[in-house]
Amino acid sequence: METARWVVIAAAIVLSVGWIGVAIVKRPRPTPAPDDIVLRYGFTIRFLGVLSALGAPLCMILLMVLAPLPRPRDAYWAGGILFCLGCLGGILLLEIAGVRLTFNAQRVLSISPWRQQLEWRWEEIEQVSFSRLNRWLVLKGPGGKKVRASIYLLRIRDLVQAVKQHIPDKKREQAKSYLDNPTKHW
Repeated sequence: METARWVVIAAAIVLSVGWIGVAIVKRPRPTPAPDDIVLRYGFTIRFLGVLSALGAPLCMILLMVLAPLPRPRDAYWAGGILFCLGCLGGILLLEIAGVRLTFNAQRVLSISPWRQQLEWRWEEIEQVSFSRLNRWLVLKGPGGKKVRASIYLLRIRDLVQAVKQHIPDKKREQAKSYLDNPTKHW
């Protein structure tokens, strides 16, 4: 096997091990209070996240081992394209493994791999909106910071009920259509 193929195989292995390592290290480990409700992604979406992060590197290895390439430098092109796809899949894996949202009767706590932990009391939330494009329930708090809760999080309906209970109608006008009928937006 040519050197180019070995380089691409090594890059695929490093990418796979790297994403798994980063996902484990960046995984939030909040200690919820007894009355906290925890929102996180379910098994199916987490499985798809792992598959997207590890699928491209696996394809890189299979391509380098099984596929005949007319020129040795074609291995770099094919490997580079699949490497970029593996990086995108890894970012998705970090999102799925790293996002946690907990709430109770007093406060909302958001943990994300992309920003610092945010914790607000319900009365601190300035506005609630819904992003149709991203399928996020968006809670805007002090300083314009936002907590985004994907509708694909487990127990999102519990958050919808808590928003209805704790946030005045005036502050949640922009999310009215979603809050009134969440199942319509699936």
